[in-house]
Amino acid sequence: MANEKFNLDEGLLKAVAICISEGVGIDFIDAIKQLNTYTKNSSPSLIWDLINSNLKKRLGDDYTCIYKKLRGIWEFLLIVDKKSKKVITVMRENRLRNIIKHPSKNKKHYSAALALLNESLKPKQGKLVNIPLNRDDDFLQELSQELCAEIEQNMLEESLYCILSFKSSSGVMTAFSANYLTKNLEISEVISLNEYIPKKNYDAIVADTEKSEDIQDIPLTLKPAAYIKKQAKEEAEAKQSIEIKPTQNENPTENATNGDE
Repeated sequence: MANEKFNLDEGLLKAVAICISEGVGIDFIDAIKQLNTYTKNSSPSLIWDLINSNLKKRLGDDYTCIYKKLRGIWEFLLIVDKKSKKVITVMRENRLRNIIKHPSKNKKHYSAALALLNESLKPKQGKLVNIPLNRDDDFLQELSQELCAEIEQNMLEESLYCILSFKSSSGVMTAFSANYLTKNLEISEVISLNEYIPKKNYDAIVADTEKSEDIQDIPLTLKPAAYIKKQAKEEAEAKQSIEIKPTQNENPTENATNGDE
């Protein structure tokens, strides 16, 4: 990472990537097999419980602190990196993009409150007119203080808030990045962390799991790069298959009789 201000501890990045990769992959497959439920309504929440449990187990207290927070019925982890002095949360990339795209609809989201820590950051691209949003600043200030109450004040004064976002598909982690937002939920800096995605042999993982109808909907057979390549090929073939080639009307009288136009 070129800019020292945005540096994160490499050990933390590797650990978080492993926690996510295992949570959406092999841990999820094993959990679904053990539960053996007839429906899978809890799957999205179950994945987050697995990721958060992995983070709690894997991240050591030597360079991080983990706090469990509650927002409504949702539990999430607040991670404090002691070395790089960052306050960190983990989030799916599509959820992050939705919050940025519709900040007024998500003004009370915890990320909006924590983004107040990034008051000094500017948007990645300047605007001709920067109109402040109605963000309920008093509420967000109170929420920020509540969420950060357990963090030592001297560290908090020097901290930035970072969202480690990821994408996954069919049990494979396909993208990983560090995102720094301004206090108005605009992108200030995005740093690709794809190099930290574990390069596991997913074929071997699947070979160690029982093949059953219960897990056919969550195949785990390709490495991330191979999966993305396969997905692009399938999409191209599907697009080609629906193209209609014009044909000459050899017998217009017969077609008209059959009702063709």
